[in-house]
Formats: sequence, structure tokens, C-alpha cells
Amino acid sequence: MELVCHEQRRNWTWYYNAELKEYVRLDNATGRMKGTITGVNLPNPDEIDAARKTAKARGQLPLAARDCADKVTKQLWEHWENAKSNQ
Repeated sequence: MELVCHEQRRNWTWYYNAELKEYVRLDNATGRMKGTITGVNLPNPDEIDAARKTAKARGQLPLAARDCADKVTKQLWEHWENAKSNQ
């Protein structure tokens, strides 16, 4: 499996399994798998950004809430876009 990124807010690391075309999240403290998601099911960070801005404009999110997808979502998405083009 290929290392993709480390989460800053949680003690997790994301890896990519090219054979299964999925991302695996491991807990750094225990080494146990904490989740998986296939590349085709990753959320698009641009769509998250647009949805959050719309929600803030409608008063559905606090104005102080972040406007964009988190860093890990962006890293996984960018990795997936590169992996797709290399298949």
C-alpha cells in the first residue's frame, strides 16, 4: 500500500491500495484499520466548498465555520485524480 497522507487533527494515516482502488485509514496508535473508501466514492472538495458557502449564506452554518473541505479530503482527491490518470 502507498502512503498518501497523515491527518493532523487525528492520529490516523491514509494509504492507497491500487489493486482494490481504495483508501485505507489506519490508527497510528494501534495499527488497526479504522476505515476504507473507494476512490470513486471520495467526495469532491470543490463540491464541498460550494455546499459550505451556500449553507453559510443561508444561515445553515455559522459564519465562522470553514468555507472549504478539509486538507485530508483535498489530498485524497488529488491523489485519486492522479491515480486515475495513471491507470
